[in-house]
Amino acid sequence: MKKEWLANYPLRVLLVLAVLIHGLLLCYDISIDFAPFVHGDRSFVRFEIMQHVVQSLSGDGLGALVHSGVIPGEFLFQLPAYMLAGKAGVVLFQIALTILSVIALAKLAGSLFSWRYAAFTAGLVYLLVPQNLVFAHQFVTEATSVPFCIFFLYSMHTYLKGGNIRNAVIGGGWLGLAIFIRPSLLLVIPVLLGFCVLYRITKVYRPTKGVPIACAIAALPLALWIAIFTTATGHVGYTTGVANLGWNLRSKTFLAAEMNGFEKPNEVKQFKDYDSLYADSNGISVSRFLAIAREHPAAYIKAAITDVAIVFGKGNTTKLTVDYFGIARDSNIKDWRNVLESQGVKALGKWAVARADMLAVTAIEIIWSLVTSVTSFVVILLLVVWLVLPSRLAARATPSEFGLMLIMASLLVSVLLSAEMVDRAQARLRNPAEGAVILLLGYALSLRKNNQAT
Repeated sequence: MKKEWLANYPLRVLLVLAVLIHGLLLCYDISIDFAPFVHGDRSFVRFEIMQHVVQSLSGDGLGALVHSGVIPGEFLFQLPAYMLAGKAGVVLFQIALTILSVIALAKLAGSLFSWRYAAFTAGLVYLLVPQNLVFAHQFVTEATSVPFCIFFLYSMHTYLKGGNIRNAVIGGGWLGLAIFIRPSLLLVIPVLLGFCVLYRITKVYRPTKGVPIACAIAALPLALWIAIFTTATGHVGYTTGVANLGWNLRSKTFLAAEMNGFEKPNEVKQFKDYDSLYADSNGISVSRFLAIAREHPAAYIKAAITDVAIVFGKGNTTKLTVDYFGIARDSNIKDWRNVLESQGVKALGKWAVARADMLAVTAIEIIWSLVTSVTSFVVILLLVVWLVLPSRLAARATPSEFGLMLIMASLLVSVLLSAEMVDRAQARLRNPAEGAVILLLGYALSLRKNNQAT
């Protein structure tokens, strides 16, 4: 009994730290009447939508969901907590999910890595990632979808190690819920299946039947909602709002013309500024977008590179310092993207240090961005080597570990693809894959340590 208690001691400490940190942040939330709750991306609009749905439950609840302007997964899981205890209930629910995801990732790391305190270290790093600290206290989709992604990884690892198909079914369910919240995560399914087919053909890895089963189950929640939405509205889709691929591609086209000075295509000529795009939820097709991009390749290549650099390089500590704690909130610090795209990196540097009240926020962001950039570069480089030369990984990893690497690689690739599917990629898009990044880096360090030992 004593040995078991000592073995679990690091996880107990991690749990206490997680509860303490989020408990203190919750006290801060209460002291300012949960002001940060609606400071996240589209949080205020999402909160208004949820309130409207609550009022409509006694009447046409389904109609309210269909015409809400967002996919219901963005608020549906928090709805019971809000009805029971308001904003405090939602935050407590999201904190619980976050803490459970920290422990799940820590246990996963303890199973993967051979070095002492691996579980505690990985869990602590994941706990202290700025985005993970703040998102649990804001009404954002990451607060629910990201923990579900961690539960997906944990369940699939359990399945791959033990072979119990029930865990694959559960894993697929977690991913399905995450997709229902953030449809861009649907990309994980074709990427993962593509990897499995590729490495089965090359005889490097033989995927088990649980992986396609998990993928099939993961597609069900969104597919069910699309069927409901299509039946109710008469057109195929999942939202009446602007959160769709066509709108994002049209918006990306508008921004490319604005930032690079070429003539606006016919599809965006009627829009005077970026905000006016929100008045029309229609968009353009992928083929039309690619045709326009071929006419101005340099502009679109620059935009694509910028998006990837932001997603995998920007620390995004401003979510904590500016959005949550309100430091330098009135300094127009969110204008950095316009400065970068229109004037370049040098002008951005001058702009960042021009205001004394922004210096502390800027310094913290630069430091964490350097850490994020280096970590992302190392992990992506490792993945490229492992995926291009899979025999190197297969020779050192067990089949279950290799399968998990493919699942985590699928999460990273889906983040990369989603960065090119939105009009302006943000660093928060990286959040679903941050747990995978920590695990991949830790696994690489573990392999290196094992090699040195032998």
